Amino acid sequence: MHYNVHMDIRVRPSSLIGEVTAPPSKSELHRMLICAALADRETVIRAASGGSFELSDDILATISCLKALGACVTVDIGSLTVVPVDKSNVPEHPVLDCRDSASTLRFLLPVAAALGCDALFTGSGSLTARPVTDLIECLSLHGVIFSSEQLPFSVSGRMTGGEFRISGNISSQYLTGLLLSLPLMDNGSGVVLTTELHSSRYISLTCSTMSLFGVNVIENGGAYTVASRGLYVSPGKLTAGGDWSGASFFMLAGLICGGSSVSVSGLDLFSDQADKAVIALFNSMHGTCAIGEDISTRYSHLYGSDMDMNETPDLFPVLAVAASVAEGISRFTGIERLRAKESDRISSVVSLISSLGGNASAEGGDVVIRGVPALRGGIADTMSDHRIAMAAVIAAAASKDGAVIRGAECISKSWPDFLDCFSALGGIYDVI
Repeated sequence: MHYNVHMDIRVRPSSLIGEVTAPPSKSELHRMLICAALADRETVIRAASGGSFELSDDILATISCLKALGACVTVDIGSLTVVPVDKSNVPEHPVLDCRDSASTLRFLLPVAAALGCDALFTGSGSLTARPVTDLIECLSLHGVIFSSEQLPFSVSGRMTGGEFRISGNISSQYLTGLLLSLPLMDNGSGVVLTTELHSSRYISLTCSTMSLFGVNVIENGGAYTVASRGLYVSPGKLTAGGDWSGASFFMLAGLICGGSSVSVSGLDLFSDQADKAVIALFNSMHGTCAIGEDISTRYSHLYGSDMDMNETPDLFPVLAVAASVAEGISRFTGIERLRAKESDRISSVVSLISSLGGNASAEGGDVVIRGVPALRGGIADTMSDHRIAMAAVIAAAASKDGAVIRGAECISKSWPDFLDCFSALGGIYDVI
């Protein structure tokens, strides 16, 4: 369900028992949709679960922008059908509304520039404040003209090829956007990183998705090129795996809500998604995670652990809530980039845990959490951040008194059915 107005909810303490199906991976769908829109013929994308597509707000933003570029995307009950852009006849002045999706903006900015259309990029919410300057500066050196460095801005001039130099430590999405545009460029074009790469698994996911469309990316010491003249060739049909980052919230519920036992289906253990590392991270806290056809967790006595979030930044809210009720002290490092997410996710996480009776503090660039036997409950503000909202729902269900969660409508940014799944497992909430 998509929530378009402010919504506060009251979540009551509860045990969660049963099975939930992970939604299609947002990370995979962004990449698959863009590759399909640039391919030679129609592509059909199905969900790994075989179920229906309830598309997140971010994916709807990417679909809207691809339609503006001339693609035709049809949403059916169990599939998405993409008829590609006519690259010889791209609309002259498309408006690309990226809404609040940084992936949409950073992935499609180089693509639109490579297609040579004079586009207007707009956005809303936190996106207008999220970093994009390095990417704009990179593209400006290749003939792209920007009306401004902040949204909304217009983009004109066809992007020229050659060597693109970009940082790898601010957002891996910059590199992904440039890689997705390389098949549209002259032979010999490539990308060179000017810093070390953070969140490298997301680049692995980009490259594996491109390979499904016949484009092989070659990496050599931080330099990326496309083998020969790599044009996108549709595989005809393909499957989007389940979303590990979304599923981690219900894995968390199984671990910390008293008497709980939760199974999550539709996940691929061989996925290139970075957040499948959540199993190893929960195991490091002595969480009971069983791996079979489903991933199952049950209530566990957790212990604090030191964790580096550099490769899995989206797991920070989930793991922080787990740490809040774990015995001992947990220290989270590699989190500085989290200040520029949908919220300042460092302060949002510390605020969430503190507001519910936990003990969390930011210390010298890290976050230190001292576990308590149980969260008390209280009032939590989502800061309009979907991952903070979902973490708050599970933390409230595990608390003594439950909690009021302000601004829960932002959950639809990544998982519109999340609260329905929560209820189906026995979670109790009311809209207030």
